[in-house]
Amino acid sequence: MSVFRVNSLDGRLFHPDLPARDVATLLGENLKSVPDDAPIIIMVHGYKFSPLAHANNPHRTIFARHVDRKHWKIRSWPRQMGVAQYDNRGGLAIGFAWHARSDSFLARTAVHQVYDRAETEGAQLARLINLLHDIAPNRKIDIMAHSMGARVVLQSLRHIFHQNLGRVVMMGGAEFGAVALAALQYPAARAAKFYNITARQNDFYDLLFERFAPSPGPANRALGMDFPFRRSNWVNIQIDCPKVLQNLRMMGIRMAHPTAGFCHWSFYTRDGVFGLYHAIFRREAGFTPAELTHRLGNVDQPRKVGAVFNLSYISFTWLRGLSYRRRAGL
Repeated sequence: MSVFRVNSLDGRLFHPDLPARDVATLLGENLKSVPDDAPIIIMVHGYKFSPLAHANNPHRTIFARHVDRKHWKIRSWPRQMGVAQYDNRGGLAIGFAWHARSDSFLARTAVHQVYDRAETEGAQLARLINLLHDIAPNRKIDIMAHSMGARVVLQSLRHIFHQNLGRVVMMGGAEFGAVALAALQYPAARAAKFYNITARQNDFYDLLFERFAPSPGPANRALGMDFPFRRSNWVNIQIDCPKVLQNLRMMGIRMAHPTAGFCHWSFYTRDGVFGLYHAIFRREAGFTPAELTHRLGNVDQPRKVGAVFNLSYISFTWLRGLSYRRRAGL
């Protein structure tokens, strides 16, 4: 598996090293050497990453084979997916980088700006998926997205002209359940399979999202907390639930138990978690949404931050964190 980089900036899709060349031509050249049975996976990052931010450029961090920046919450997605070679025989990972940052100091304004921009970037992601269909019409395109990247993916569904989506893994998705339900009504979603990866470790961040993002309704909840609508092509997987971990071990997925109390990045930093994603993308037996729903059960542990954090404290913590990161240049 090799890595192909794409930037989405100012309404353009381009390769950061070859901005003058047509991205469709470059993709076509890369896809020629990808075997028919090898996966094509688009990686979509979330909030605070941007190709314009040197320290938080996803191409240098989570999308890179070799991570330039050493930090406990930054792990290479391609390397954990098994990128050990520099050719395309093992598949193609496409890093989709967009500007998921804001210059606003106010948390609500910053989240609103990035949340709104994610809708626009959904159209750009759909453009990339449509290009891939034009180049390789018989190939399925898989997607792996974290945090606000899940909103980008869901917003792309209305703009995709074909049913070439395969498996969509959303880790700690920063989107509302009702918005996701509406997105699933588009034709592009009908042939796809959706994996909603959740964790009670992410409760703090789900609650922050619900507090600051523009909710479509008074009682709407983040995807990580509640998606009660049953769909044959959708499964919720709570990766810090003891019962789920036990059932996954019986299926050959050995994932480390959670350590931190609250963590938004454990979806790709915890040891063994990519074994689950690898099985999904390699289409191993027993890992369709319907099969996983049957084998893992419909587990819904209660949110654990409700009695510990009130919203005023969360607001203060979030603002203080933004101030610290701004001073630190993060």
